[in-house]
Amino acid sequence: MFTHSKPNRKGQVEIFFALPREAGPVSVVGDFNGWDPYAHPMALEEDGHYRVAVAVSQGEAFAFRYLGDGGRWFDDDGALEYDHRGAVFRAPAM
Repeated sequence: MFTHSKPNRKGQVEIFFALPREAGPVSVVGDFNGWDPYAHPMALEEDGHYRVAVAVSQGEAFAFRYLGDGGRWFDDDGALEYDHRGAVFRAPAM
C-alpha cells in the first residue's frame, strides 16, 4: 500500500509505502533508486507495519516492486497501473 503527499515548494512528492508485518523484511525497489534493494529497506514500526518514505519529483512516473525475504518479488495491490517492471505510479504535479 502506498500514499503520497502534495508537491512541496521544491517540487518533491513524498511517497509513503506501508506493508503489514506478515510481508516480512522487505525493501521497496524501483526507478527512483536504480533498482537497488539496499537503498530503501522498510522498517518495522510499533504499529506492526513495515514503512518507508521516498521522495520523487512532481509529475514523475516510476515503476516499483517490493523485494521480500529470500528474494521474493511482489507488486503493490493498490497500484492503478502496471507494466513489465511492476507497479507504476505517477507523482502528482502542482
